[in-house]
Amino acid sequence: MCNGEGEYVCHDNQCICQCADEYPQCNCPITDIQIMENTLLGMSESWAASYKDFESSDEFKSFLKRLPSTHFLPISSVHLLWGSDWDLQARYRLLQSSLEIQRLKIQRTARKLFGLSIRCHHNPNHQMPRERSVMQWLNRVQSFLYCNENGFWGTFLESQRTCVCHTGVTLCQRPIPCVIGGNNSCAMCSLANISQCGSCNKGYKLYRGRCEPQNVDSERSEQFISFETDLDFQDLELKYLLQKMDSRLYIHTTFISNEIRLETFFDPRWLVATQKAGACPLGNTGYPRWEKVRLQNSQCFNWTLLLGNRWKTFFETVHIYLRSRAKIPTGLRNDTGQGPVDLADPNKRQIYIKISDIQVFGYSLRFNADLLRSAVQQVNQSYTQGTQFYSSSSVMLLLLDIRDRINRLAPPSAPGKPQLDLFSCMLKHRLKLNNSEMIRVNHALDMYSTEILKQSDHLTAKLC
Repeated sequence: MCNGEGEYVCHDNQCICQCADEYPQCNCPITDIQIMENTLLGMSESWAASYKDFESSDEFKSFLKRLPSTHFLPISSVHLLWGSDWDLQARYRLLQSSLEIQRLKIQRTARKLFGLSIRCHHNPNHQMPRERSVMQWLNRVQSFLYCNENGFWGTFLESQRTCVCHTGVTLCQRPIPCVIGGNNSCAMCSLANISQCGSCNKGYKLYRGRCEPQNVDSERSEQFISFETDLDFQDLELKYLLQKMDSRLYIHTTFISNEIRLETFFDPRWLVATQKAGACPLGNTGYPRWEKVRLQNSQCFNWTLLLGNRWKTFFETVHIYLRSRAKIPTGLRNDTGQGPVDLADPNKRQIYIKISDIQVFGYSLRFNADLLRSAVQQVNQSYTQGTQFYSSSSVMLLLLDIRDRINRLAPPSAPGKPQLDLFSCMLKHRLKLNNSEMIRVNHALDMYSTEILKQSDHLTAKLC
């Protein structure tokens, strides 16, 4: 068949399709290609259906039901339970065998498809489905346990102990149980609130749902910095007040940019907005994303970033920066966005934007900079005099507690990486310590923690 654009020419009992010059693809088997592409699409759907069948199996459901729900299960614990369930392993081997058969069929069909496509100006867009690794299945189990609520589904991030909900709303997350273990981990989770500790290990005491060394007075820490107060709104409460733009939550904000001004059109492709609070990896590792809502009867959009009460900052004011990106295509550097823009050009109307107004809403907690600076200076002086372990033990315990609680508020680090050092950022930017003073204070606290309290080393990564 020559697709109506050529004629058969036979020679020595062999017939080929001789194409006219204006129709070089007359012998292209387009019908066969379409059939094979549809076949591959059906095979991919069968591959996905195999996963659903496994998750719907009695063995998998029984495994989920038998998992402990009284405490948090890290992926290492799920792995041990996964490997010791013989019925589940037998069903998992059946799944692997089925996927291997399907994979060979998909490969054969894909080879035929690409072979036929050589005769056409057609580039098949097909990717081989990848089999889930055991680690992906273990994370899937965690997601079933902790991110499957209210009819919504999400993916669990163990490094942040939070869910990323697939629908964009935060309703998929169940209460995450507490972590049981040694030292300052819980001995048992609370029956009233499974996310908090119910009892602690020897040498530790229960304080507001968490375990801390018995010789630490967290009530005293609250005199320096308010970490937990009645002002802490739940995320849904805060979102409701934001929607109302409640004036009681309005915070003075400064917009800073050397490139543009408010109410000035600019090309956003070479500028990026940042907030001075450490760096916020928006949309990653549990951080929220910008929410975009179009205003009624307008071409404008309202962009909202809701950090919630999880991410606190120790800066005195909020600065919104608009900066050039680190690497900008040369062709985009010609337009600075400073001068008037001719919006009569339809192409530019689709590219250029302007920022009319920026508002920040939130609330402030107690931060006694003078009292905290005095405590830090005591540690600094004791360290230089060589008496840091004895002359200021109460101050050492106080600052160890404050450092631990501040660093819990740091941006999340990548899995397997040390916790980020937000405490040093506070020393540098709020208390105005120089680098040598910061090093002395942290070293004194580390020495006291390891040599006197016999606690493990405090490993952190530089943030500021």
